[in-house]
This record gives sequence, C-alpha cells and structure tokens, in this order.
Amino acid sequence: MHFKDDNWKEIQPQATTLRVYDDTCQGLFCQVSPKGVASWVLRATFNGQQKSYTLGRCKSAALGKAGITPSDARKLADDIKVNGPVEFLKSKMKGQQAPVLMPAPVPKVQTFAEVADDFMERYPHKSADEKRNKANNIRKLKMEFEDLPFNAVTDKMIIKYLDSIIEDGHFWAANSVQRTVSKLYNWGHKRIDGICPNPVYLHPFFPTKKRQERLYEEDMVKLSVAFQESQHPHKWGVPFVLLCGGRIGVLEQIEHGRWDATKRRLEFQEGVDGVKGLQFAYLCPEAIQCWEKLPRISPALLRAAWEEIRDAANFGRRVIRHDLRRTFKSFGSDWGEGHIQLEILMGHSLGVIADTYHVQDWKVLQGVSDRVGKRIWKLLTDKISQTKGSTGSAKQPLKASKSSPLKDAVKVTEEIITED
Repeated sequence: MHFKDDNWKEIQPQATTLRVYDDTCQGLFCQVSPKGVASWVLRATFNGQQKSYTLGRCKSAALGKAGITPSDARKLADDIKVNGPVEFLKSKMKGQQAPVLMPAPVPKVQTFAEVADDFMERYPHKSADEKRNKANNIRKLKMEFEDLPFNAVTDKMIIKYLDSIIEDGHFWAANSVQRTVSKLYNWGHKRIDGICPNPVYLHPFFPTKKRQERLYEEDMVKLSVAFQESQHPHKWGVPFVLLCGGRIGVLEQIEHGRWDATKRRLEFQEGVDGVKGLQFAYLCPEAIQCWEKLPRISPALLRAAWEEIRDAANFGRRVIRHDLRRTFKSFGSDWGEGHIQLEILMGHSLGVIADTYHVQDWKVLQGVSDRVGKRIWKLLTDKISQTKGSTGSAKQPLKASKSSPLKDAVKVTEEIITED
C-alpha cells in the first residue's frame, strides 16, 4: 500500500495485530493493533540479525505534533538503514516531537585500485601460485582502470579491454583475466554498495588452441648460436630447463630442494610454490653443469635471459619457456624412451590408480634423464661447432665452486664429459 497523508486510517482493526507494508520503502509497515492503535515499524537487518524498530505512532488529530507522517516515517527508515539504530529508538519519547533527522553521510567513493588491493589482501587464495596469478592479472587491470571509481567501470569497458588482449593473440591471458574479474566483482558485490555482481557473467571464454610448440633440430641450430653469443649471466637457465624437462619453478625454487647426490636428483616437499606438486627433479650431468654456472637465482633475470636468447634466435613470441619442457619430452619420445618414464620425469600425474600402483625404480629414471639430457646437450654443442667453427665455452667442462653443494657430483660430470 502506498501511504500518504492519513490514508492509514482506512485500515480497519482486526482480531489480531495487522501489518500493512509500504510499497516505496522496504521493511517499513504500518502496524494496527486490535484496539486500533496504529504505529510505524521498520524491520531491518543489522550485524546479521533481523530486528523490528518502532518508529512512533501514526500522525492523527489526537496526537497533534507528536505523530509521524508517512513521509517522515520513510525518511527516518532510510536514515536508520544508512546509519544503523540510533539512541532515540531505545527510549520511547512519548509526547515529544519527532526527532530531527540528520543527513546521511556521503559514502566514500573507492577507486578501482583501492578495491583491487583490498581484494588481494582479504580474498582467501587457495595457493601461492593462484595468488601470484591473480596479482599479475590485478596489476594489468589497475594499469587500465586505476583511478576510475570502482562502480564506474562498466561491463563494456572490461570486455573492450579483454578484446584488446585477444587482438595481441594472448587467448590464455584473456581467459585468466576474465576469471579474476569474476572473482573480484563477486567479492566486491557483497561488500560495496552499487556494484554489479559480475560484469562478465554471460561473456563466453575465448576459444584457445592446445599449444603444440616444440623445438626441432633446425630450431636447435638457432638456439645454439643465440645461446653462445649471449653475454647474460643467467643464460645457463635456458639449457637447464631444456636438459631436465622440469618446470621453470624447479630452477626458481631450487634453494628449497634437498639435493640427493647418490640419485642425482632434487627432492621437493609438498607445498613448494612453482613446482606444482613435483617431488623429484632428476638432473643429468650436463644439467648440473648449467646449475653450477648460474649466479644467484633471480626469476626476473632468468626471464630476461630467456627473452634475450629467444629474440636473438628469431623465435618471437611463438616459443615460450614452457615449450622447452615439451621439447624435452618430444625428443625423448623420438629417441625411443618410455612414455611413462618421461611423464614421471616431467612431474605429470599418471592417474589416481597408476600413481598408486606404479612405483618406478630411481635408477631407471636416472638413466632416462641421463640419456635424453646427454643427446640434447650433444645436439646443442654439435650445432654450435658446425655453425661457429669452434668448440665454445658451452662444450668445456665447468668447474664447481668451493662452496657448492654439488662439488662431488660435478667431478663425476667432468669425467663423463671428458671421456666423450
């Protein structure tokens, strides 16, 4: 019912208390007792609890100035919704004038960057990898919408930004950013007024093709020359990933791995960031050389070294660091190594049942790692010799530093390389 002036008088008392809700103000109703006493009542939720607040008697000639008109009742209800219950509700002031309504404070307008930072701090991320991925996406979004009010960023603006990522050919990145936007807006909708729940809810994900990039022998020629000519101190991270088939996270988190000199492998405990559940990373003697040659591990410098070598080899952006893992697996398959052994070396799951019943002998895995690594290393160094006409530093045995934990392992490596 739409209350105006004194049309509440049209409500006839019933045998029980009667409630008639106002059409224009949520939670506000006129309550008429069996004796005909009419009062304004607001039913609202504060701190997770729903309560009823009696605002006062409906205005009538008998009450004079003490009664409350429908318009005053609506203003009072809106004031309570914004500011919460006020003191005068606790003490029923009969016979006094209606309380003076204070203007509601203007809510602070939060920028996109402020809400995004709050989201990153308070959102319950499942893992450090997920948090790192969201942080990267949030950084991109802040560069685009940083100073804009959060509720001013429309769905068209976001979809236009996603389309710009697609135009650069980054389908996976666009889908990743879209997932982060969904989580950000669903999280903000429950905490900030005036925010739509999800601007990309009905927007389909962009179709992506399964990556099948790998390096072939002709690509190894380019990689060899670019590696040889590079002066970057972290360039040894490129052949390390290529030789062991491990994720780049194995190299970035190498200090968290326990070195087993007998089995020549790094052992990672569950929960180490970046390795995605990999327990063992077997290193062939040539991979150990590359490790020994690297200075202090820096993810940013490793990435910079890869980009320098990739650009010098004219691969462009079609080849990413993860494709080095695919190259390791592909060369291993080409050379007749077992599929299961290669999958285990790369840290892939064989399935719940296979992982339970298939326990591979470490000597077999070490042998596969040594054979594939040795042939890839020979392929690299032979291509350098054919194209450069010299052996180059990449073919020389490397000396381990005195403080290195792999001192004994590298001595074995030098003997193997010298015999060849």
